[in-house]
Amino acid sequence: MSQTIAYSDAVVALSDTDLDTVVSLSHLPRLRIADLYDLSSRLAHPDSIDRRLAVLTDEDLRALLAADTPSAAATALLLADGAGHPLPGVADRIAAMRGLPRPEVSAIPALDAPAPWHSVVAVQTVVLQAENSSLPLTATGHVPVSALTDLGHILDIEPSTVSALISIATTAGLFHTDDDHISAEAEAESWLGLSLLDAWRTLADATVPKDLAPVVEQAVLHGAETAQSMSDRLIDAANTRWPLAHEHLAARLQRLLHDWRVLAVIDAAGQLTDLGEAWGAHDDERQQSLAEQWPAPTEYGYLYNHLELLVPGLLTPQLARQLRRIATPTRLVETHTYQISEQTIAAAVGHGESVGEIRDFLKTLLRGDLSQPLQYLLRSFAESPQAVVSPSRPDTAAASTHAAPRTSPSSTPSITMESADDRDPVSRARALVGEFRDSPDARIRLLLETALREHAPISITVRVGDALRTVVLEVIGMGATRLRGREPGAEIERTLPLKAIAEVHPITKETSWDH
Repeated sequence: MSQTIAYSDAVVALSDTDLDTVVSLSHLPRLRIADLYDLSSRLAHPDSIDRRLAVLTDEDLRALLAADTPSAAATALLLADGAGHPLPGVADRIAAMRGLPRPEVSAIPALDAPAPWHSVVAVQTVVLQAENSSLPLTATGHVPVSALTDLGHILDIEPSTVSALISIATTAGLFHTDDDHISAEAEAESWLGLSLLDAWRTLADATVPKDLAPVVEQAVLHGAETAQSMSDRLIDAANTRWPLAHEHLAARLQRLLHDWRVLAVIDAAGQLTDLGEAWGAHDDERQQSLAEQWPAPTEYGYLYNHLELLVPGLLTPQLARQLRRIATPTRLVETHTYQISEQTIAAAVGHGESVGEIRDFLKTLLRGDLSQPLQYLLRSFAESPQAVVSPSRPDTAAASTHAAPRTSPSSTPSITMESADDRDPVSRARALVGEFRDSPDARIRLLLETALREHAPISITVRVGDALRTVVLEVIGMGATRLRGREPGAEIERTLPLKAIAEVHPITKETSWDH
């Protein structure tokens, strides 16, 4: 019982920010947390303790283990109480983790990494696609490779690499994830307006979590002093800084190195590329010089008689957005190609584009006159607008309207914001701690509920008239207003009104049962 109470007391003493951090680091499952006892029990679980110990630096670990030395970092991570003493179970976990071998970080993935500029084009393409149709998500929070097959073919990039780029871009704030799909964020619009180099740097910067930044800087600075690869230097520096991280750190480093390989920060041997070295050293001049060798953004194209549009370079995202309304991208590599067809023009007109607007845009984009096949296609739509099939046909809408009454509002399952917050561990933890702080008798109820659940005897002081009487009971039931219990070793039950309870104390080895 003392363990649960110790954790409960420490939890309610945390600041809101520290509470959020502790719950997030502990990786609690998205199952509703019943009450403060439930929350404290989950945070006291060895797996949760291990995850929090994993982010404790070598310096903070030494402070935690020093006798009678307050450790602010350990207290903020729910590893020590306010006086700096390790919470129950923490010292045992430290000893156990110190005896574990260091897990190896896997070799750099053998993938055909796209050029840096091509990574930017890939993310730009996904942003533009997500504006009109969201991408599905797996239960692990990734876009499935099967949904990226066509896109990977257009970009000439492996679908798994495109999925990794989407994950990086999500970390960079370009996408947001819902329960089952991913959509573009508002910030993605300003990112589309960046130069290729600045857009790439935004993605590269997002691969480095804030706490790993000093380790990355250290590994970069020591590059000239050792023959080790960047990946090996990074792993050594991280293991020194976080001595108890083990598999948690190994997984994070593996993710970082994978993302760096995808963005061409490092090569297949784990060495920094020229661009990666310049980026790590914050050498802007060198980065600019390397970026000058990339394909140039282009704002014009050529149209062939078979209605294929060729851009001799990288079409800017703003023009690509307009062009995608009337054409389908077929190849997006060093040069960009799009296919115009009767179906794409019909879709554009069906979504509100006029033939005149389409013609004016193409005259601005294309070098030379519009080809005869294109003029014929546009003229046929201008002369026969009734041939255009609207995306929402009236009969389809009517069928939907008639089908609607089959499901009444009362029978339709809904997920309210409240129920969603209940499943979110951070939101639920905040709510429970807030309730505890707002209730004057919250700690008494917590002690009684803990005694009930753990079948532990507890010392209860009750007001009897003007006097106080203390009894030791094993709690066997508790309602909204009364408590039932019996003395240890006895069969006679007592019933106490909760409002009469003045104090409650856990029974410890030093506590006498003779009252």
